[in-house]
Amino acid sequence: MTNGSVAEHLLDFRNSCYSGCESKFEDLLGQDIYPRLLGRLLSQFAIAPNSGKKYEKFIDEIPTETTIGERKFLFNFFAQIWKGHYQVLEIGSFLGGSTRAIASGMQVNPNRLDRSKLHTFDKFENYYNPDRLLSFLAPLFENGSLKEEVCEQIKRSSDFLDIFRLIHQEHEYYPLIKQKRGVLPDQVEDTANLENIFKLPPGLMLDAVFVDGCKSWYGTKYFMREISACVLPGSYFIFQDYGAFTCFWIPVLVAMMQDYFKLVAYVDNTYTFRLTKHLDVQEMDQRFPDTPELVGKSNFDLIFSEMLKTAMDWNDTFTLVNYHLQHAAALAYIGERTEARSKIVELLKRPEFSKYRSWILMSLNVPTYRPVEGNIYL
Repeated sequence: MTNGSVAEHLLDFRNSCYSGCESKFEDLLGQDIYPRLLGRLLSQFAIAPNSGKKYEKFIDEIPTETTIGERKFLFNFFAQIWKGHYQVLEIGSFLGGSTRAIASGMQVNPNRLDRSKLHTFDKFENYYNPDRLLSFLAPLFENGSLKEEVCEQIKRSSDFLDIFRLIHQEHEYYPLIKQKRGVLPDQVEDTANLENIFKLPPGLMLDAVFVDGCKSWYGTKYFMREISACVLPGSYFIFQDYGAFTCFWIPVLVAMMQDYFKLVAYVDNTYTFRLTKHLDVQEMDQRFPDTPELVGKSNFDLIFSEMLKTAMDWNDTFTLVNYHLQHAAALAYIGERTEARSKIVELLKRPEFSKYRSWILMSLNVPTYRPVEGNIYL
């Protein structure tokens, strides 16, 4: 039996358990097994209806910072798990590697309603200088997805919204995509004068959110506040940077709002949660302040000690090392750099983390960054 057919049989079993009770299969396996298993299953091919192998190469064509496992997961998640009744939101699409995976999965989902679209937001400019962007796009020039005349356009402007359209517009999934500029403020003071600040169209109701553009503490808070009234209980939040050691604010937000989120799957750095009740903005304001400094060292220590205990109880070394590095990143951000460095150095001595050594060394150099000042060095 192939890996693909094993995945198909297990997902069939999972789906049969879901009939009548959405949490039955999760409860059967437990939180220590189910999220890892579902993440692993959905990062395999081919398990989506009528997909075959044709999507594997297709979703790997666009240069992206997401892993191929994460893109397989997104494709299969939106083909198999997403219910297809409302809208999907993506923040931080860049060139659309994740966009293609999500939209292609939506396209083959038999339950998708015609009204269900993928609303993808990005600033669509000033990511890379022209030479670096051209180098990044080289595979698309080589396979003919982009024509040589596009080079001049890239050299003239840092804006790549038109490039995004050119990459996607000839494909079957493109009618599902509604792309729009939307910039998240990195600081409270940015909200007053930021051009193209992120705003959702009125009346939008969401049942899945892919988050890859929340690259700052306050930007994350602003985003969650803006979408709070549009996200239904039972909806999915897919945080691409949950496992990234620099972006400690993502797991901290989920921990502070833990009664709102239930972990259902993860692969690589992408962790998926189901929203258990309506997001309460006032509750979020009380629990998640505007800056990390307002949380303070003792509270960060308490938050991460609980998260680390959970990862240890689940015997999950991957998540455990994530939390250790994110704890150090949070401390470095608020000025506790000596302790942050000490925590990271200690990880290098632990044999269970030896396969993450290169990752730990990167964190030892730059554990996180500030929106304005840039990298924080230890």
